[in-house]
Amino acid sequence: MNKIFCKKNHIFSLILAGCLILFNLLLTSCGLDTFYVIDAPTVHHEPNYNSMEQSDSYFDFSTSEREYEGIKFIGTEVYYKIYDSSSRLTSEYSSINQASSGDNSSNQAADRMIITYKYRPLRSSDNIDNSIFIPVDNKNRRVIIRLSNYHEEYKAQVSIDSVDKGIPVRSIPKNSSFDFDAATDNLPKSDDEDYSSSSSSTEINDYYVCMFAVSVAQDATYSRLYSNVAYLGSVKISLTD
Repeated sequence: MNKIFCKKNHIFSLILAGCLILFNLLLTSCGLDTFYVIDAPTVHHEPNYNSMEQSDSYFDFSTSEREYEGIKFIGTEVYYKIYDSSSRLTSEYSSINQASSGDNSSNQAADRMIITYKYRPLRSSDNIDNSIFIPVDNKNRRVIIRLSNYHEEYKAQVSIDSVDKGIPVRSIPKNSSFDFDAATDNLPKSDDEDYSSSSSSTEINDYYVCMFAVSVAQDATYSRLYSNVAYLGSVKISLTD
């Protein structure tokens, strides 16, 4: 009797093990995604385009760099978009922000920012050809960005841990600066990929720039994975007098 019981118990164990193996194979064959939670950058100062204080018109954040199991952290990107309408900026920012307040283990907010609203990666004059704005250095770093010159007192700059990294440049073929000037024709054009034109008027005096930062990793297939987006703020850039 005991032999019969042990034999049945052994058969049951084999069946159970087979079911578990089959279940795992089914999960693998279904291609279920693995989500990674990547730490987003930390914002210290968030400018607002409504501010009248030119001294406040800078972006200030820290990178969030560490090692992750199964993926490789590669650095930090800053994405921007130029608008001629503050209301459109607010509408698109709100949509991205809504996505960022959801599940932070997905790329939903980054996808909405990059794919839906066509935000472009910022570059600096010292690293135009880099594949990422701030390559990994295995330590958190303080980043300060001022997009354009405000008279002699406040100059356009990119600094990382107080080290000058040049000036910010747009992600367009000419790598133009953000010092918009009608006299030199350094103005956003309607067909520029980083510009949202909502007005048919050729006399636009004020432009608005919204920016986000995002931590970036890659998986074994070299596909990019993003953290939740960190809203850096927005500034108004008026035409040079």
